[in-house]
Amino acid sequence: MPTDPRRFEQWYGGCRGVVLLEKLKDKDFGYGLVDRLPPITEKAVVETYPTGAWKRLFGETPKFKGVPLDVKRAALLRLKDLLKWSMPPRFPAVRMDVLDRSKKDLEGLGGVELDMFGDALDALMSAYTVLLWDRDPKNCETVGDLKTGLILMPLSPRSR
Repeated sequence: MPTDPRRFEQWYGGCRGVVLLEKLKDKDFGYGLVDRLPPITEKAVVETYPTGAWKRLFGETPKFKGVPLDVKRAALLRLKDLLKWSMPPRFPAVRMDVLDRSKKDLEGLGGVELDMFGDALDALMSAYTVLLWDRDPKNCETVGDLKTGLILMPLSPRSR
């Protein structure tokens, strides 16, 4: 997805994260969009970029979008394994069952189900990025700014 708020406005009627943030603000839950690390609020809202996070943390990773089903299955299994072995014990994510899926589990899935599996892996990568940031803001950096689009990205282990 583009990080440019103008494209989000044109294509979707607004930035999804920003729209969600405004709804949270209306409910007075204390959330705030952050443009620096560490945040100025305990309840920070950040945008992540899973594809970029995969590459920064693990180098070149296999593509799973827009490829044949057998290539997609192999790519998703590889990404799942990379993430599974990187996660700390008892990672507080809702969909950890995703990481327990086997090759046999994926063989029966069609294109839409594989896409959903890939989306779940991307969601876990986003959660993992935020966990890295929460544990030590020096693990991540922000790219961009609030006006043109801001992304929280993990730093490569090689650059720390």
